Amino acid sequence: MLQLDMVQQLTSKMETCSSLEEILQVSFHHLSQVLGNQNIAVHMKMNKHTDFQPAVMHKRSVFDEDTWKSRHRQIRLDYENDLLFQEAIQGKQSILVPDVELDHRPVTMLVVNLVWRVC
Repeated sequence: MLQLDMVQQLTSKMETCSSLEEILQVSFHHLSQVLGNQNIAVHMKMNKHTDFQPAVMHKRSVFDEDTWKSRHRQIRLDYENDLLFQEAIQGKQSILVPDVELDHRPVTMLVVNLVWRVC
């Protein structure tokens, strides 16, 4: 019953949203409750001719969004060859990585470097 209540609450809040930003923040809020983690973000590909880019971060994240975007530009992730990104894209679903240092898919040094420098 709790899950149904959460879905109804989410649907009700989504109906009042007037922008993509609002929809994402409502989604982030509910995801953070389920995952127990405020550090949620979205990377988007604006059209078929562009690369994925860091787009929006949960406003309650411990990271500063501008710093997060800047750091992604600096490290120049290769989204086309990143196993984790490709798995998410091909599976059309999000992926929770509890510990990036133990997961073989992301380029560990880039991820660790990104996280430590953003913090």
